[in-house]
Amino acid sequence: MEEVEEPQVGPDQVMIEVLAAGAAFGNTVLRSGKAPLPLPFAKYGDV
Repeated sequence: MEEVEEPQVGPDQVMIEVLAAGAAFGNTVLRSGKAPLPLPFAKYGDV
């Protein structure tokens, strides 16, 4: 992990504050490429 500067929000954008986050096993498998999926694919949608 590394600290980064807070992003600037544009006029048609919103910023949310995420207080905690995690990585589900399924997400790590998808990101690793071990379970390729056909495109377009919209994964989970959780924050």
